[in-house]
Amino acid sequence: MAAVWILGLAPAVFLPGALNRFVFIKLTLGAAALACALMATLPGRVPRGSRVLLILAGITLASSALLGQAPLAQLIGRAPRYEGLVALSVYVGALLTGAWLLGPGANPVLRSHLVKATAVAASLIAFVAVLEALGLHPLATSTSRPGSLLGNATEQGAFGAGVVGLCLHAVVRRDRWAICAVVAGGVLVVTSASRGALLGLVAAVIVTVIMGAPQVRRVALSFLGVGVVAALALPLTRQRLLMQSPLSQQTVTGRGLEWTETLHLIGQHPLLGVGPSGFRDASPLVQSAQYVRLAGAGRLDSPHSLLLQIADGGGLVLLFIAAALGWFLVRNILLLRRDVTVGPWAIGAAAAIAGWATVLLTHFTAPGSTPLFCLLAGSLLGEPRPRPVRLVIRRAAAAAATVLGAVLLFAAIAEIPLRNGLRALQVGDGPAAVRDFGTAHALRPWDADLDAQIAHGLIAQPIPGQPSSVADVYLHRAQAVFPEDPWTLTDAGLQTGQDGKLTESLAYLDHAHRVAPNDPQVYLIRGQVRARANNTAGAIADLRASASLTPKSPMPLQVLGNVYRQVGQTKLADAVLAQAAALRP
Repeated sequence: MAAVWILGLAPAVFLPGALNRFVFIKLTLGAAALACALMATLPGRVPRGSRVLLILAGITLASSALLGQAPLAQLIGRAPRYEGLVALSVYVGALLTGAWLLGPGANPVLRSHLVKATAVAASLIAFVAVLEALGLHPLATSTSRPGSLLGNATEQGAFGAGVVGLCLHAVVRRDRWAICAVVAGGVLVVTSASRGALLGLVAAVIVTVIMGAPQVRRVALSFLGVGVVAALALPLTRQRLLMQSPLSQQTVTGRGLEWTETLHLIGQHPLLGVGPSGFRDASPLVQSAQYVRLAGAGRLDSPHSLLLQIADGGGLVLLFIAAALGWFLVRNILLLRRDVTVGPWAIGAAAAIAGWATVLLTHFTAPGSTPLFCLLAGSLLGEPRPRPVRLVIRRAAAAAATVLGAVLLFAAIAEIPLRNGLRALQVGDGPAAVRDFGTAHALRPWDADLDAQIAHGLIAQPIPGQPSSVADVYLHRAQAVFPEDPWTLTDAGLQTGQDGKLTESLAYLDHAHRVAPNDPQVYLIRGQVRARANNTAGAIADLRASASLTPKSPMPLQVLGNVYRQVGQTKLADAVLAQAAALRP
């Protein structure tokens, strides 16, 4: 029972005071739930066919990671979602827990407890979502669609669509917990202002209508009608749904470019893809200037599509394995719906997965919601266990899950000193920043992305009177793990440039340009270093390219104007600086 409640409540949990309040703490609870499940009698199991597919998927991902640009980091998992061993072990653990505790032959009371836990979590998330929709922000944020306790608006909507699917069929029985969950889920979908979430809600309702009894169909269709009216009544949701805001059109165009470029990337690595978390390093190479001008050169770690995410992570091999596992899932749903005792649960779980997965056609998996839906998938894939698992095996596995949970808990706590260190940098408190960064690294020594983040902070905001060797320690650790990461290379170029090593700086920046040919930051920094190295023509070319890629930023134009002035081209300098001044807020 504890495992079910922990997994049900996990989406609503966050860590106050942390820089990333959501990822590691939710993964920690997933590992704790797995440890609790292993301490109980396990009446169910994953069938042999599904076990084989899961093992093959693991081998495929491990192989693609080891062939990737950063093998060890990709095997472990990279920021921000850490979907290597760190997160995927929790996802698989949730799927196994579903098969063990919630599958056919399991105690139905546990399923009702999951509904209760999910209703509580959805209600808490919905409460915060409503506050955010009213313009209040109980959690500090700078985004217009914060995503409540999940940290992402589309994930909030995906979770809501899945919750509606899980409990909608039970509303006809006047189950108070189910009614609470459905209402909260609907609120989450509507307040997310996500078009994908609204499509997911439609998918959840369609599955419920197709598989449910006539009375269930009437309730489901009525709820969908209420949801559509509510979506049109909320200004932000209505504007995005009807494409009335510039950002909504930009998102559609951006997704099209992103998917096209991802297909080009997959075409270069068709068999095994670029490995888990490999998209982060590989995508800048295929990122077009058109996309950068539209959406910026942000650090994308996913193509915003589950199918493309699978293909870029493990190639056609993993895509085939996922399709086979999906077929097993559909087959089991069609068989279980005929069972009098398990049928209602199968309908709800199927509708939940359909709603959530539909949203993920334009989104990505994340620790906030994925474990819950893996749990539901496991409950549909499971079968009764013919003989009990030996106690020694369960205890050993529970110990391993506990160790994983402890590692994840320390990783979550590391986000607190990391945030404090970055804040100390902003106010110029160098000793405090160095101390906090050291604490963060001690709590999460295995994470090279943490080293890269700390190095970037120290290089971007140098501490007066502090030797550059402090940043060098973190930067060199990151470089050793991420030799092809364009942002680490850019930081190395900036750091050596600050130290006056212009030739070495240009070597790093040229390397960064080769792996990220349309990154405006690389052009900007290289232009400044070239100007210092008296390569005026090269500096002007780089700064013009940076300005072209970031048409709304005054910075490249300001630097370009200064370079023009240094070489005596006063009229050009004045014209460019006037353009920069016009762009200032």
